[in-house]
Amino acid sequence: MKRHLTDIRGFTLAEVLVVTGILGIVMGAIFSLYITNLKSATTQDETLEMQQNLRMAMETISRSLKNAGMLVPQTLTALKSSSSSTALTLYAASSDAVYARVTATKIRSTAYANYSAPIDSAAGFSTGDRIRVIKILDNSPVFAGYTSLFVSATGGTNLKFVQGISSNTFSTGTDVSMGDMIAKAASPAATGMYDTVTFDLVSGGSCPANQTCLERVTNGVSEIIAGYFASSGVQFSYVDVNGYDQTTPSADTRAVRITLNGTATTANGVKSKQLISLIKLRNVR
Repeated sequence: MKRHLTDIRGFTLAEVLVVTGILGIVMGAIFSLYITNLKSATTQDETLEMQQNLRMAMETISRSLKNAGMLVPQTLTALKSSSSSTALTLYAASSDAVYARVTATKIRSTAYANYSAPIDSAAGFSTGDRIRVIKILDNSPVFAGYTSLFVSATGGTNLKFVQGISSNTFSTGTDVSMGDMIAKAASPAATGMYDTVTFDLVSGGSCPANQTCLERVTNGVSEIIAGYFASSGVQFSYVDVNGYDQTTPSADTRAVRITLNGTATTANGVKSKQLISLIKLRNVR
């Protein structure tokens, strides 16, 4: 005799509530873990970004300091005397550290507008660059009056340049001598015998909202180098010839101690990082 199953009852309300509660607990745990991991990932990204900005800032300042004082007039120090513990100003014949050495004395028997100087390398120079030609014995300009000079053509071992107006000519005689240096100015609009570079902290403008940024000002032209700085995130101290730290530079300054403090507001709170470096000045007298 066949038996038929007639018990077709479903789940009771109590069973449904128990299962729903268990699922809620499991889903809550999974969501909580997801949020924790998301916060951790966001925090790591922000912290990494801050660290990269600090390293970029330190590299930029260090590179500029190593070039400070290069081929500037002997009446000028490598660092501006009014630099402070929070801002620094330096001088260099080429703020981008682009130089070439003249490899042979050039004697002109006739006057002409386009001057061609034999150099060790034209790397870093381009047509239209403003250049400075300097005697290394006393860091004085080669051409009288320091007429503005612009590159007109480049080659592997030659650099051609003209005066500010192409109709101006170079007089006869000996001007550029073996060992003289050619320096690339910061921009075609640069004037004078050297570039002036200042590092300082700023907010607003080109700096992202709610951040403090490191600014590099070259001959009055501003550039944001890095962000994620604390409000007093840059500190300079100037080490003199006796090894003592000073708050302002002097003729006895031989190195600069740089302290950078970064900060990043993350989902897990405020994170901070500090970098310290001691940079020796190479071009001091």
